[in-house]
Amino acid sequence: MLRLSRTTDGGMVTLKIEGKLLATWLTEVRSMLNDVRQGRAQRLNLSDVAFIDAESARFLAALRRTGLELTGCSPFIASLIDLCDHK
Repeated sequence: MLRLSRTTDGGMVTLKIEGKLLATWLTEVRSMLNDVRQGRAQRLNLSDVAFIDAESARFLAALRRTGLELTGCSPFIASLIDLCDHK
């Protein structure tokens, strides 16, 4: 199960993901990101993500390379994303 929510604070839009981020859900995440990416800074809060698969790790690494701030990653999830950045 995956839950997506969005908050705005002082022009900073934060998308929060909760649950398991799997490849089958990436279309929904992309859609929500596209909805909020209109010249405003963004942040992706992953503090309540319990699991990501390999495709999701590659997706998050690519987002980070574009300048999207990833916050709240567990050490395990952060290491998976880091591995994808070094490939």
